[in-house]
Order: sequence, then C-alpha cells, then structure tokens
Amino acid sequence: MVNLDKDLIGHEFSLKDIIVCEGHSDFAVEDVDLSTYISRNIKINIPIIAAAMDTVCESEMAIALALQGGIGTIHNNLSIEKQAQEIERVKKYEAILIEKPITISPDEKIANLDELIDKTDYSNIPVVRGQKLVGMITKNHYLMEDMDLSVSEKMTKIGNNLVYVEYSKIKDNVVNNIKQLFKSTIVSAIPIVEYNGDLKYLVTRTDLSNQEKYKNVCRDEKGRLKVLAAIDTREYKERMEACDAAGADSFVVDTSHGYCIYPEETVRFAKKTYQDKDIIAGNVVTKEGVKYLIDAGADGVKINIGVSDICTTTEDVGIGRPEGSAVYECANVAREYNVPCIADGGAKSPGDILKYLTLGAPAVMTGNLLAGTDEAPVKDDLSKSKGVRVYRGMGSPKAMLEGGEKRYFLGGKLKYPEGIEKEVPYRGSVSEWVPLLMQGLKQGMQKAGGRNIEELYKVGRIVPRSLLGYEHGIKPVGIE
Repeated sequence: MVNLDKDLIGHEFSLKDIIVCEGHSDFAVEDVDLSTYISRNIKINIPIIAAAMDTVCESEMAIALALQGGIGTIHNNLSIEKQAQEIERVKKYEAILIEKPITISPDEKIANLDELIDKTDYSNIPVVRGQKLVGMITKNHYLMEDMDLSVSEKMTKIGNNLVYVEYSKIKDNVVNNIKQLFKSTIVSAIPIVEYNGDLKYLVTRTDLSNQEKYKNVCRDEKGRLKVLAAIDTREYKERMEACDAAGADSFVVDTSHGYCIYPEETVRFAKKTYQDKDIIAGNVVTKEGVKYLIDAGADGVKINIGVSDICTTTEDVGIGRPEGSAVYECANVAREYNVPCIADGGAKSPGDILKYLTLGAPAVMTGNLLAGTDEAPVKDDLSKSKGVRVYRGMGSPKAMLEGGEKRYFLGGKLKYPEGIEKEVPYRGSVSEWVPLLMQGLKQGMQKAGGRNIEELYKVGRIVPRSLLGYEHGIKPVGIE
C-alpha cells in the first residue's frame, strides 16, 4: 500500500497538493513495465484510456491508441448504429485472422462494390456465393466505366490464380505459415477456407506487417485491437446488444453519478446478460459509491467527479471531491475486492499520471491529453489553423444538445450545463505524442522506485507539496 505522509491523512487533497518522493532503484528506465489491468480481466499495455467524449474518441482514436498499447472508449453521443459501426471499424482494423470479413456476392454490380469499399475502407473483398468462396476482388480490379458489370466479371476466380488456403493446413502454426504464404506471392490478402470451401477468415499483408511494426499493441485473444463501448442508462439494452455484436471488449456504464439506482440497474442487467464481459462503471468519489457498484457486479470502477478542466459539476452544482483523496480512498477499498479503479480526468502531464498510479489507480482515463491529437474527432475545423483543437465536456451546452445529457440523467427542456468548451494545444499524432508521455511516466516511475505499476503502489511515498498544500489546510513537511 502506498506510503501516504501522516500530514495528508484525514485531509482532502488534489493532485496539486501532493508530490511523489524519490525511491531507491536498481533498474533502468527502459526496464519499467507499464502494463496494467483496467478491470478484473482486461489487460492493456500502457495505463491510458481515451475518454468517452465526442471530441476525444471515435474509431480513429481507438485504433491509434490501441496500436500504442492503450485502449479507447467509443462515446455514446452517437446513434446506436453509428456507435456499433465505430466499434466494428476498430475490431476489423487489423487481426491475424479476420473473422466474418466484409464480403460480396458475385452477382452484385461493381457500382455496389465500389460503394462498399468507400464505406468500409476495406480494399480486399472476398466474393462468396452463400458461404462458399468463389473469388477475390479489390479496387484495382475495375475502372469507373465498369460500374454496370457484375463482380464475377472482374474478380480473380478460384481456379484462375486465386491464392487461398485451407485452415486445417496452417492451424498448427498460423502466423509462421501465413508469413511463408505471403513470401511466395504478391497478393495483399489471402482468404482462408474450411475443408468444404466455406470462407472462414481473411488475412492481409498489412495486418501481418503491423504485428511486426507495433510491438506494444493492445490486442484481444484473436489478434484484434481492443476497444471499449460507453453505455448510457436509458437505451442500454439496445446499445449493449449492438456493441456486443460489433465486438466491444467491455461496456463502460458512463454516468456523472455512479452512486445511483440507474447505473446500478444497468450494471446488473449487463452482468446477467453478458456474462463473458467485464463491466466498468462510474463515476464515484467515495468508498460507499465504490462498494455500491461492486455489489451490483462492476469489474472496474471509474473515480472522480468534476476534476477535469472542462467539467464544471463541482463549481456549478456543488458536487465532487478533490481527486487525490477520491482516488486514494476508492482505490484502497476496491483493491479489497480485486477490482481496479480508473482515475478519470484531471491528468495533464506524465507527473499527474504518476501521482494517480502511486495513489492506487492502475490506469488513467483522459480527454485533455488526447483531444489535441490528429486522431481526435474535430468539431471545429477552424481551430486547426490556429494550432489548437476544441475540446468539450459532455455536459457542455452543445454536447448536451447532441445527446450528452444522457450521462447526467437529464430529460425535458431545461438542462443546466455541467461542462464547457476550451481549446487545447495541438499535439500531433498519437503515434508520436503517446510514446513521449509514456517515456515521461517511465522516467518518473524509475525515480520513484517502481519497476511496474503494482510495485509503484507498494513502494511509492507521497507527501504534501510545499506551501500549495498549506493554503488548502495541509501542513507541509518542515513547516510548523
């Protein structure tokens, strides 16, 4: 358990009020392991979760973050159909074996194929009659003047140089066998069939090369990128069904007030209906709130209310708690049940992430640190030219108009805002920015003496931070 300075015990404190002391290290920065669990069974490779916000995480962000080892939460300020499509896009972005690949009938028109390719961004389309593989077709197979032709007239057919393989012949060593297949051909995708010719999987050269390029990718047991789905407490039955079918790894019951009957009912339904899935729920700031959600069946709990710089719940409606105290208390209680707590909001630097991890949260959910990247959904194109990005709370007036009020249990016409819009600095690509953040975190962990996140929690020492803590009623070390 983290060593919390005696002058902090019994006081409420924020991240600004504390600092992590140096600790003894017998390892180098590159030896630090950032892998962690965000729920009982879901493991990620870096402790970063993209927040379920409409200016932070849709499929592009979820893909980019998973490639770096983190995980994204597809927000629910979307129609059920659209949210499911975003999840499906993540799950089909890459996999060693792509299950249920997008297919087309040989009798379809090329015009329909062209529309399908534009809609899905998939360029290698197996052609099937029923379940039987009969050919392959890509955008390179046809010209604009071919739109009225059938797919069968332009595809590469079985028996006519089509490269494919029966699954039984490669299943004992799938990756190596597929690598050998690609070495012997110039095709960009290879369909894999059952003994009777039914299409089973699709493998692409790009996905295979990504396995080598990205060493820290957050993948499920089938080699697909992991992704979370935010679920509200109104249409949760329909939304869960669609997101589950799309392949979501976990549901995040996302509300501003988790110590409430509505998220409890949603969690109980989810655990009963989707027994193979971990359920993450929140947000709460007290040990009572944590126990309430765990008793309902939550496998992970989100902590914090009103601490983000675009969430005004604390100032506007008077509810919340300093984030340091909230995470410290809630994480300690949740650990008794072997349930991870996620520190949601308030982190603006690797140092803030370090403090959260030391306090007991094994991962951090963030919008601020990701909203300025290329992969974040852009609501204001003009901000690009100013070198900033617009970032908004889901309780902001515009977000509420588009569905964000669900998170706050609001109905009717009157909606008092609990969030704002603000500009955040442009950060570039997730592929460059997130590794830099994680390098800063590793450097902090090495100085604190934590070789991994669990060890950091055990050996970390937190003390008040000079006069800043004193102003909040905490006696700093060395000051009488």
